Amino acid sequence: MSPVVTLLVGADNVVFHASEATLCRVPFFRAALQGQSEHAAEKRIWLPEDVPPILSALLEHLYTGTYTYNRTIFDGTLTHDLPEGRFHVSVYAVATKYRWQPLVKAAVRNFLVVLPVLSGIDIVRLWKAAYEAGLTMSVCDSDGRLADFQMLLPKLLQGLYVTDTAEMESTIADLPSLANDIIQLLVAASGN
Repeated sequence: MSPVVTLLVGADNVVFHASEATLCRVPFFRAALQGQSEHAAEKRIWLPEDVPPILSALLEHLYTGTYTYNRTIFDGTLTHDLPEGRFHVSVYAVATKYRWQPLVKAAVRNFLVVLPVLSGIDIVRLWKAAYEAGLTMSVCDSDGRLADFQMLLPKLLQGLYVTDTAEMESTIADLPSLANDIIQLLVAASGN
C-alpha cells in the first residue's frame, strides 16, 4: 500500500490527502516525493499559490481520468456559462504548471464545450482569461476543433467593437497575442 501524502493548498492550507503512487504520476510531485527533500521525508507538500477547487480537479483527474465542474441544472438541463469556462482555464493552467498532459487535454476539451454556448462580450472575456493562462487559439486548434468557431468570430468581433468598444480596446491593449490572433481572423474574414 502506498503512503498517504498530505497536500496543504492555498493561503488557508486546505488539506487534501492522496496516495504517493497516484501523485507520483505527475512529474512535479514525483520530483518532490522521490528526492531527498523535506517533502519526501514528511509526505507533506505545501501549495500556497494553488486554489483548492482547481487542485481538487487535478486530484479527481488522477484518480478517475476526468474532472467535474459543479454545474447548475435547470429542468434537468446542464447549463454552461462564463464561470465554468474560467474554471476550465484555471484547470488548464494548473495542469500546465504541474506538467500533467492528460489533464491539459481534458481542460482544453471542456473549454471548447463551453465556448460556443457563450455569446457577446462573454466570449471575449473567456478568451482573455484563456490567453492570460497560456491557452491560445493555436493551442485549442491543434487538431482543427476551432474551425467552425473561427469562421463566426470575425462577425461577432466586428459587432463587439461597436457595442463594447472600451472593453474590446482594453482587452487588445492588455493582451497583444490575443490582439494579433483577432486581427488575423478579421483579415482572413475580409478576404473571403
